Amino acid sequence: MTRGKQITINSIPNGAELRVDGQLIGATPRNVTLTFGSHKIEIRNGSAHSNENIQVRDGGDTQYTYDVRETVRFKVTSVPSEAYVELDGKGLGQTPLTIRAKTGPATLTVSKPPRWATQQQSIDISESENFQVALSRDPAWG
Repeated sequence: MTRGKQITINSIPNGAELRVDGQLIGATPRNVTLTFGSHKIEIRNGSAHSNENIQVRDGGDTQYTYDVRETVRFKVTSVPSEAYVELDGKGLGQTPLTIRAKTGPATLTVSKPPRWATQQQSIDISESENFQVALSRDPAWG
């Protein structure tokens, strides 16, 4: 008798195509029973995809989640220019700046210390669009 265990494969977003060892299994989320050992997991959502080899073993992981959101390009500009840009806390450079990021909610922070107040806004990255941020003078600098 071959030993194995049930695992759950999730994706962000749900509904991505799942293949295990090259065989089409269906859409995520999906519970599958796999034999112990190495298995190739492939998740595809449009042009976004993830490939990973996992080890199924007694006492190992039972849940796997793969982020296969589409990515888009968008431009961030600011007045004044040459402000620092962060997306979800990760520094990316100075404006004007073209960014490639995964779709979904994000926090955009634009700053130009010390004379300009930091601007932070929640954005929904859903398609290629541009964000214009107007910085205001920091009140401490008059």
